[in-house]
Amino acid sequence: MPEVNAATVEELQEWGPTTHVDVTGDAETGYTLTLNNNAVQDIEILGNKNVTIDLNGHELTNYTANCSVIYITSGSTVKIVDKTGKGKIYLAQYSAGKPVPVIGNFGNLTIEGGIIESNQPGSTGVMNNENSVLNITGGTIIADKQGSTQPEAAFGVTNLGTATISGGTFLQNYQLSVVQNTGTMTIAGGVFNTGSTGVEHYSLIINENSKGVANLTIKSGDFNSDLILNNVGDDVATISGGNFQNPTAVSKYLAEGLTFDENGNVIVKPQEEVTPSTTSTNNPLSTVSNPNTSDLNIELYLAVILVSICGFLYTATLKKVKGY
Repeated sequence: MPEVNAATVEELQEWGPTTHVDVTGDAETGYTLTLNNNAVQDIEILGNKNVTIDLNGHELTNYTANCSVIYITSGSTVKIVDKTGKGKIYLAQYSAGKPVPVIGNFGNLTIEGGIIESNQPGSTGVMNNENSVLNITGGTIIADKQGSTQPEAAFGVTNLGTATISGGTFLQNYQLSVVQNTGTMTIAGGVFNTGSTGVEHYSLIINENSKGVANLTIKSGDFNSDLILNNVGDDVATISGGNFQNPTAVSKYLAEGLTFDENGNVIVKPQEEVTPSTTSTNNPLSTVSNPNTSDLNIELYLAVILVSICGFLYTATLKKVKGY
C-alpha cells in the first residue's frame, strides 16, 4: 500500500498552514476549508460533518495514487465553491488499473464553483454513489483525455444515486459521455459541449442501468452536440425543455404535446388550425356546420427521475458501454 496523506477536517485544523488549507468554524456551526495556495492533500470528510471547501482560485490535487482528492462519507454535507475563480480539482497521482474518482460522494454534495477535471483512464470527475445526493449549480466539469486511450477514457459525472444539475458547464473533451446516469437525474440547466477537434465524440449523456431502471428528466439546458443522449434498453428518458443542436436525435424522448422550433428549442405544439366544413341535406338551402375541433391535451410525463477510502477499490466499476 502506498504512503497515504489522508486528512480529516480536524487534522487539517491541527496541522495548520503547512497544508495550505485554512480551517475555520467548528462542528456546531460547520467548517470552512479555504485554500491559501495550491494544495496536495487527500481530504476525508468523516463523521456527519457540514463543510464548505473554497478553492479560492487554487488547485487541489491528491497525494496518494489510489485515493480520491475528496472523499465524503454518508451523513456528511459538503459544498464546493470558488470565490475568486479558476480553482481546480483533479488527480495528480494515479495507479494504473485502479481508477478512483476525483471526488467520491456517499453523502450530500453541492458544487457551486471551481473546475473539476477527470483526467485519468477509467476515472470520473464526480462519483455520486447509491443513496447519495448531488446538486450541481455552477462550476465546470471536464471529461478529458490526458493519459487516456479508448476504451479507458474518463467520464465527467457518474450518478448512481439522486442528482440534479441546474447550472454549470460540462465539457466532453474525449470519447466517453460527460454525464453517465445509472440512477435518478434531473437536468434543469447548464451548458453541455464537446471539446477537442479531431476526436470522435459519443453522446454527451448516457442513461443506463444494467441492474434496474435509470431515470433521466431534461427540463432545461443547452446541448451543443450532434450526439446528445443515448438511452439504453428499458431505461427512462424524458425531455420537457431545453435547447438542442440536433433536435432530430432526441425527438423520440420528447414529452407528449411538445415539439421543437426552428432554433432547437422545446415548445408546446401549436394548436391545429380549425377548418369549418358543411354537410348538405335534402334541403339545398340548409347546411350543417361541423367545425373540426380538437382539444390539445398536453401531458408532460416527467420521469422521476467506486469510490474508495484510501487503499480500497470501488465497489462499483466504471465500464465503457459499446458506442460510448
